[in-house]
Amino acid sequence: MNLKKTNVLSFIQLSSLYKTKYHLPNQKILLQIIYSCSHLVNSLATFTQYRNQPIDFSIKELEKQIKLYQEHKPIELINQAPITFLNTKISVANQVFIPRVETEFVVNQAISLIKQHHFHHVFDLCCGSGAIGISIKKSVPTCTVTSVDINQQCILCTKRNAKANQTSIKAVCGDFIKTMINSKTKADIIVCNPPYVAKKDLCQQYFQYENKISFNNSADELYFYKTIIENIDRICNQKHFSIVFEIGYNQKQPLLKFLKTTPWYSYAKFSKDLQNNWRILEITYQDHNDVIRKEMLCKLNKGIKDKALLDKKINTWLIDFLTDYKAKYIALYYPLKIEPNILLTLKHLLDNKFKICLPCITNQRCGFKEIDRMNFPSETVHGIKQPTSKKWVDLEKIGVVVSPCVAYTGNYRLGYGTNFYNKLLTGKNHTTVLIGYKLQKHDGIQIKKHYLKYTFIKTF
Repeated sequence: MNLKKTNVLSFIQLSSLYKTKYHLPNQKILLQIIYSCSHLVNSLATFTQYRNQPIDFSIKELEKQIKLYQEHKPIELINQAPITFLNTKISVANQVFIPRVETEFVVNQAISLIKQHHFHHVFDLCCGSGAIGISIKKSVPTCTVTSVDINQQCILCTKRNAKANQTSIKAVCGDFIKTMINSKTKADIIVCNPPYVAKKDLCQQYFQYENKISFNNSADELYFYKTIIENIDRICNQKHFSIVFEIGYNQKQPLLKFLKTTPWYSYAKFSKDLQNNWRILEITYQDHNDVIRKEMLCKLNKGIKDKALLDKKINTWLIDFLTDYKAKYIALYYPLKIEPNILLTLKHLLDNKFKICLPCITNQRCGFKEIDRMNFPSETVHGIKQPTSKKWVDLEKIGVVVSPCVAYTGNYRLGYGTNFYNKLLTGKNHTTVLIGYKLQKHDGIQIKKHYLKYTFIKTF
């Protein structure tokens, strides 16, 4: 049959005969191969549109492409058409891993977690074509996505696909764990489809057209899972994070055995895909105190009943308490709206020539800086007013430190999560005073070994 003298519709009607002749699994594969040979037909959908038009290729070219398919060349590389992956169109190239449909299940789980937990910093490790990171960015445009792969061809492919899908992501060529450890940004969520095929299960057809390291890059098929999990403390947001792995159908038990040797066993869960194969390992952790912190901040932001009256009582008590500390510096704070407003105390002490300093955090240093008047030169950092002077105060010269809290239990404070006071004052001999409102008491706070135990606590 001379294909140059037929049309698409006639060929489709005869395609079942060609499928049998060439021992192809189905007609769809044959139509995709036709597409690879044709300059006229640019997608499967256009077979209907162009059904009465001639096909612009020869049977010799068709047989050549069929032979490549029979030699296990992926159909995606034969027809060179963009692959539909969730909400994206992904192009692939030789030596770049081709996205599989089962990975869509993994990505949907990651997107659900990002939306549920309001995650922002996303890392797509072993990114290949970039399909995972690009799909996530298109689904949640507000997040930042960093895609990492050790294969330069994968990074080039990822950048092309990001541009084609009109998404902005960061693509980094490098070792997955070194890149994470060296990153200034800690991951809120990591999504990883690593090379996990065991060496004994590898066959030549896997990496004749795709890179071998996309299937196996270690003698241990669990290497990538183990390495990421063992470095969680170094690469993830310690208050709240998720990791979503794609796993092999037979890897649940060996992964469970490994997880039992780590602190993360109780936070791990496995999920099956639509084919009832084990497909996902998810680890989601949220610090218990961080949950309390968020709940209390929500309560405080709704307003504090009789706050002005309570603040007046706090200032009266604080002024009286601090009169014995005139010889040394007094460390106070500049109040946020939800905190006890101690500006009356601050003004009274400055007017009476007390030595006052306020908390200050810069990129290079955190500590306390001296102020000598209410309208001191300042800047706002993380919503907090802090001095811009160069007068850092030696901690040993500070007699008493007064600090607010988000919540408290006993003589322990739960702050905003920066550990400012814990880092500076734990193990020192300062008199420390915690002030707040009675509604901030929460007996569920977990006391951690680095928490500062306050000398006094005063609430109203």
